[in-house]
Amino acid sequence: MARPQALRMRTSGKPSPCFDNPWRNEDGSELTCQDTCPHRPPIPAKHGPIMTQDPSETKDILNKMNPEFEILRTLTVINPRQLQSRIGNETLVVCGSPRGMTSLVAFSIYELGYFIGHHLGAKNFEDQDFLGAIPPATWLPVSLTNRKKFVDLVADRNASHTRWGFKLPRASEHIPALRKHLRNPIFVVCARNPMGIARSVQRREAQFDGTLRDLLTIGTRYIQAIELLSQDTETPSIIVNMDEASHIPAVFLQELSETLGLQGDLAAIKNRITGRGYKEGSPRDGVTFKNQ
Repeated sequence: MARPQALRMRTSGKPSPCFDNPWRNEDGSELTCQDTCPHRPPIPAKHGPIMTQDPSETKDILNKMNPEFEILRTLTVINPRQLQSRIGNETLVVCGSPRGMTSLVAFSIYELGYFIGHHLGAKNFEDQDFLGAIPPATWLPVSLTNRKKFVDLVADRNASHTRWGFKLPRASEHIPALRKHLRNPIFVVCARNPMGIARSVQRREAQFDGTLRDLLTIGTRYIQAIELLSQDTETPSIIVNMDEASHIPAVFLQELSETLGLQGDLAAIKNRITGRGYKEGSPRDGVTFKNQ
């Protein structure tokens, strides 16, 4: 018989009949088969309501801890119903690890007509305004929500756009603050094979002289963001399997456009993202590109 580990109090007394370890009820009495079979005793209030004798109550508690999700071929959508309710008045944040193929997602969203900034990097599509407003977490002496440059920029974008977003890999380090301050945030986390990221950093960053551990730290930077979002039952997010997205780009574009309610020439975008090297964004009024 499996032991309900989270539901019992361990003492120094002799084992109860059902278990090979000394467990007792809160009042000090021994647990017996009658106490534990088929229902388990409720955990004492001071330990929190993890389980109850009522299976429906237990299910409700667990549901509050675990969000709904939908796994597609290239995307995993967390809290899909909340996502649909925010579409049309949301703030999209594309983030991940450096060299994590976030540029491919940003390019795709941009070509689908989404606003991701007035001043973009010509190669990586990073919003140059947010690049200055959101420094690396290790450089930030105060909370992001107390940083005037960030607060003012968000207020300006909210006033100017009903749907807007930005791409910045290191935004994955600021999920709690962004979740709190942005209007209807939807996070798009790019998950690439960490070894692929490590190889890309080593090949493209000539000044990098770190260890393999340093490379893997960079390559797994997005995982903490996924862990946070996978336990959030209110904030919608999209986890992009970048290795699969690059392997089947037509499916990726179809799933991305349908999930976000965007339209565009998917075939033309596919032909551009399958080419080698960085992609050049289509000209658009009000958008300039910074040479990189």
